[in-house]
Amino acid sequence: GRSIGDNRRINIVSESLCDDTLTRLKPSLEKHIGCDIIEVNPGIGIWSEKLHNVLKPRTHILFEADHRLYQPILQPLLDAPGSTFKLIPKSGLVWGHMEKALSDEYLPHQEPLVRGDPRLEKPNDTLLFVANLGHYPKRSFKGFSSMANLVLYQFMSALRTHSLFQRYGQVRMLIWVDNDEKDTILPQSISFRRKAAIEAEISCEKIQVVAASTTRNTFPRDHNLELQSTRLAYEKMDKMGIRTPQGRESSCLEELISGVPSDLRKPGSVGTSVSFLEELRGLEAQYAAGKLGDWEYINPSARRSRISGESPELSRLRKLRYLEKFQQRKFEKREGMKTELDEIFALQREVHATRQPEQRQALEEVLKHRTDAWKGRLDGLDEDSFDNTMAYLDNGRIFERKPQSLMWDRRDYEPLKVRADEFLPMREMCLLDIQPKSLWPVLQENFPDNYDALEYILSQLLIIPSQNICRGLSALAPGAYDYLIAECPSLTDPTKGGSLDVE
Repeated sequence: GRSIGDNRRINIVSESLCDDTLTRLKPSLEKHIGCDIIEVNPGIGIWSEKLHNVLKPRTHILFEADHRLYQPILQPLLDAPGSTFKLIPKSGLVWGHMEKALSDEYLPHQEPLVRGDPRLEKPNDTLLFVANLGHYPKRSFKGFSSMANLVLYQFMSALRTHSLFQRYGQVRMLIWVDNDEKDTILPQSISFRRKAAIEAEISCEKIQVVAASTTRNTFPRDHNLELQSTRLAYEKMDKMGIRTPQGRESSCLEELISGVPSDLRKPGSVGTSVSFLEELRGLEAQYAAGKLGDWEYINPSARRSRISGESPELSRLRKLRYLEKFQQRKFEKREGMKTELDEIFALQREVHATRQPEQRQALEEVLKHRTDAWKGRLDGLDEDSFDNTMAYLDNGRIFERKPQSLMWDRRDYEPLKVRADEFLPMREMCLLDIQPKSLWPVLQENFPDNYDALEYILSQLLIIPSQNICRGLSALAPGAYDYLIAECPSLTDPTKGGSLDVE
């Protein structure tokens, strides 16, 4: 017969995952004990019940659109003696339904605040918002890649406008999403740092990934850079006494603790996690043990002789050896370009600090010569190599800034590893812990006009994310580049992340 619920929704079915996640969150959840909870899409309710038992809320509102499917499962929670659960059989993602719950009838302990009230800019620990936005397969919706992306965008907008449940002050949000969705607001690579991510950084004190799949299938950063990022998080965890349950360690954390590279390579040999290396090491071991035989040559006495015969295993070994040498050459070339770029920025800082005109002019000539030569090498790369090299250089540069530019690299802890079989359907999700903050004073002033101006600037600059500063600012309006380059001296200050060369 016809399904009575949305069969694309992802439910959390693992009690151990809920327990480990709440243990990780427990220190920061203590301030919410006895609060009110608004929860959207509780589903089968395992996460809802576990969270409820930890926080013992005075009110726990459950928005469940598929109530015909899930109400029989949730009913024991509603019927328990002294239960503070309240089921609203509507979609909490329809804001008209949400507005009805934001009332004295459902939230008698909450006071809606008017614009200008200073309490709007302070955390409200007496209210917590929880949601499960996991769907698989995903469907695009109104210009967004998925419904979850749209809802995350609307939640971020609510933070800034103090609408929906953010009218009660700054309300923390715990949101489950499909694992790939987190890159929208918390990218792990500069390639994904688009408008939504920058706006999230402006609106949130922290966005933490509490639990997630720890393998990346699309556009991963350089592996050694990920290890450095994990090391920073691990040092923070060690200082705070945070421990990771056995089996919940991310692949990078396992590698860091054990000291054994995950792909069995020498650390730094090719600079990325390359899938063929494990196979190559296995074949090399078999060849060394004499299990693969040897190559047959047309003229064995010649210094370089063509191969006349080889087994399929030897053929594979030979190809993988060539591939490793190719990857090694690529890595060395890329590292050389990074070293040269580091030296160029060091020279820029020297020029910036030099006040004596003749000495500065001489340094500028050396800088121009080295910069032109470096750009020439870059322009000589094919399209794929160019894109990969630029992503590698950009990721390395923003990671080396203090503090790191990506919020992901400033995380307090490494996420707990989830497994696909802990969800139904078997699709890995992640839990985002979103903690709001006040907008910058200049954006609060004359709101929303000033914020609209920022949105316009971001939109124009990120139409082509790889464009240079000169081109991006020039496209904003006639004369915008000349005006802004003078008004924003940090753009050309190499000691503050800028560059003397904005072209």
